[in-house]
Amino acid sequence: MSELIAVIGDIHANSEALAVTLERILEMDPASIVCVGDIVGYGPEPEWCVDAVRSACDHVVCGNHEIGLLYGANNFSEGATRSINAHRQRLMPAPGECEGEGSERWSFLKQLPARHHIDDLLFVHGSPANPVYEYLREKDVKLKAYKKLAQNFDSVARIAFHGHTHVPGIITGDYRFLSPHAGQETFAVGPGKKVIVNCGSVGAPRDGDPRASFVTFGDGRITFHRLRYQWEMTAEKIRRDSSCDQSMAAMLSAGVYIH
Repeated sequence: MSELIAVIGDIHANSEALAVTLERILEMDPASIVCVGDIVGYGPEPEWCVDAVRSACDHVVCGNHEIGLLYGANNFSEGATRSINAHRQRLMPAPGECEGEGSERWSFLKQLPARHHIDDLLFVHGSPANPVYEYLREKDVKLKAYKKLAQNFDSVARIAFHGHTHVPGIITGDYRFLSPHAGQETFAVGPGKKVIVNCGSVGAPRDGDPRASFVTFGDGRITFHRLRYQWEMTAEKIRRDSSCDQSMAAMLSAGVYIH
């Protein structure tokens, strides 16, 4: 496939990061924009982010924070649970409300699929084998979790794109982890090769780099992109809103998850 595809995910109600990311992506004029979930949770502006994703993205899959919002926040941290519950109150339509923005947002979130395919490309939030909840990390490679890795590659035709860990990188079919860095942002995928690509996080990176992260794919090449945005503006909104996960305010400028 030679047409450019942009992949975003883990926005977490961060409108400043999402606005900058979508502006850059739209300048590229991709054939498709795909979101791999977690539009909501943690941050201060879920309505704006849901509306922006609905408007800009051609395909969206469900993240674990969407599941928590729709059906109950189980097995989340205290801060994440508080933010998901607050987002539910803000996004859930009032009883009897069948029309309007609130109803449209809720219907959009409820119909999100766990997986999406474009030809031999797979898009999920968690992992190919467990599309919503499972984490695939660099440590799975380092710890030689070959059974787990094999199960995931069995679910991949060629390339899978995911998020969930908030850390960008590529797991190759021979079980190596390739981490993007300055001077090595683009990776070629040869014929017959399988890879699993983590696009990183737009709104809450956890790899020590606070810039928003996304990937593009075209002509057999995966490229990681990082963008600066006004993360202090987002952090201040979080500090003023007690329903947000306050740990995110500290995390934004460091790019590291701080409990």
